[in-house]
Amino acid sequence: MSSELVTPLSLNNLVAITLSLITLSIATFKDIKSREIDLWVWLIPTPAILINLYILVISKLSMSFRLITVLLSLLPALITFFLALLNLMGGADFLAFLVLGLANVNLLFFKTIPIALLVFVITAILMIVYPLRYFFLNIFRWRNELSKLNIPTLKKVAMAFIGRPVKVKEYFNMKFHYPLTLYEVVNDRLMCNVRLNFKIDEEPEEHIRKLKELINNGFINEETIIWVTYGIPTIPIILVSYVISLILIPLIPI
Repeated sequence: MSSELVTPLSLNNLVAITLSLITLSIATFKDIKSREIDLWVWLIPTPAILINLYILVISKLSMSFRLITVLLSLLPALITFFLALLNLMGGADFLAFLVLGLANVNLLFFKTIPIALLVFVITAILMIVYPLRYFFLNIFRWRNELSKLNIPTLKKVAMAFIGRPVKVKEYFNMKFHYPLTLYEVVNDRLMCNVRLNFKIDEEPEEHIRKLKELINNGFINEETIIWVTYGIPTIPIILVSYVISLILIPLIPI
């Protein structure tokens, strides 16, 4: 029923694939380098978006099939948008899934599943790798430091998946890491708070400044252990997931 849309090597899909790969490659470079991606990058797939939406509109497929295809293509962008509102993902992640969903709207997996949805699922699976790495390191290498945390057991289990202990002086040289151990001086007393997440718009430099101020005032020293987490760049993972999805489409019989 949908064969006119799913041929991976059709001209419209080749345009979409090429422009999507160029866009994600540029975005990946910028994400790794500075975590800041210019808006013009997301305009690169515009020709593919216009072409494929036009093809979908004039196709002979039923209106319900076309509507469901568009909705499923945009579902990852919608989920990412709400996660971005909660500071769990960045705005660039939302834009990546938005342009992928629109540019590749006619590239279907098993003749029904838009590739953007497949990319989203693979991305979610790959994102689990880093927390698992933290977990095994915390259990086998940093178990003593984990046990020293004065937090509830469930919070300690969560910390095993999202953070790692480092000395303050080591943190000063770590790029794109965010402290989960936060200090505050109240009435000349050092108060410590342990969190499990951070906001996307936080500046690591500001945390470094505050820690250096605490060192200068004698509240902590460079050997003090704090817990930090890595701000994982999602765009490179989305690029890898997109490439994997392109491989799966021709290899799995439909």
